[in-house]
Amino acid sequence: MLLEERFVAAKCPAAPGTRACEASRGWPVHASAQVKGPFAFIQVAVLCRLHCGTADRRAVDAWRGLDLRLTTSAVLFAFICLIGAPPVHAHPHAWIDLRSAVLIDSSGRVTGLEQEWLFDEFYTLFVTEDAVRSPGKPADALNALVSDTLKNLRDYDYFTEARAGGSQVSIDTVREFDVELRSGRLWIRFVVPFVTPVEPTVQAFAFSVFDPTYYIEMRHVGEDSVAVRGTGGDGCVSRLISPKPTAQAVFLARAMDRNATPDATLGRVFAERIEVTCR
Repeated sequence: MLLEERFVAAKCPAAPGTRACEASRGWPVHASAQVKGPFAFIQVAVLCRLHCGTADRRAVDAWRGLDLRLTTSAVLFAFICLIGAPPVHAHPHAWIDLRSAVLIDSSGRVTGLEQEWLFDEFYTLFVTEDAVRSPGKPADALNALVSDTLKNLRDYDYFTEARAGGSQVSIDTVREFDVELRSGRLWIRFVVPFVTPVEPTVQAFAFSVFDPTYYIEMRHVGEDSVAVRGTGGDGCVSRLISPKPTAQAVFLARAMDRNATPDATLGRVFAERIEVTCR
C-alpha cells in the first residue's frame, strides 16, 4: 500500500486538509488557467472515495472552510479522476514549504542561502515513524535523521542551484542545522554556504531550490518567504518568478508513477526562480 493510501486510510476525513491532498495546486489546466479553488476539493473527494469509502463533501468543506460551489470544469475534472488513474500515483509525492534568506556580508557579497524546509504531513509520518518510537530521546533521533539526510543531499547541492552571471555557483558543505516537529510536520533550517562569495552588484545573481526529479514539490509559501539578510544587503531586493510548466510537462508529471525511472530534468520545469538585484 502506498504511503498516501496508508495515511489517508488511517486519518480520513481529517487528512484531506493537508497540503499533500492538493497535489494539483498551482498547475495550469491550459495556458491561462490555474488549478486551484474547487480543484483542491476535488483532490480531497477523490482521495476519500478511493481510500476511505466516502466523499462527504459537506464534512470536507466544513473542515477546509471551502464554499460549496463547483464549476463545470471542476466537475469534469472530478469525473476524469474517478474513472482514470488516482492522483496519488502522479508526481509529486511529497511537498515542502520553503523559506529562504539570501545572506550578504558587510562587503555586500552573497555568502550563502539560509533555508527552512517544512515537510508535508505524509512525508513527516513516513520519515519520523522510527525516530519518534526510538528508545532514546525523540530530539536526538530527529537530529540523527536530518544529519543523515543532509549528508545524502550533499551530492545534489542540497537541491539548490545558484547562478552568478549565468555560471553555476559552487556549493560548500552544510555544517549546522536546526530541526523540530511543528504541528506534526518536520521542520529543518540550515545554511547552504558558497565556496566563493558572489558580488551581486557585478554579476546577476539568482537561485532555485528544487528536486530535479520532481518527486518532491518545493515552493516558497507566504509573502515574506524570501528575504535578504546581512549588513551589506540594504540596497538589495529579491523577486520570485513562478514556474510556467507547459500542459505537456504537467501531463508527463501526472503520468509518472512513484516507481518510474526518475527524470532528472522534470523538476527544473516546475522550479521557482529567485532573482536578487543589488545596487
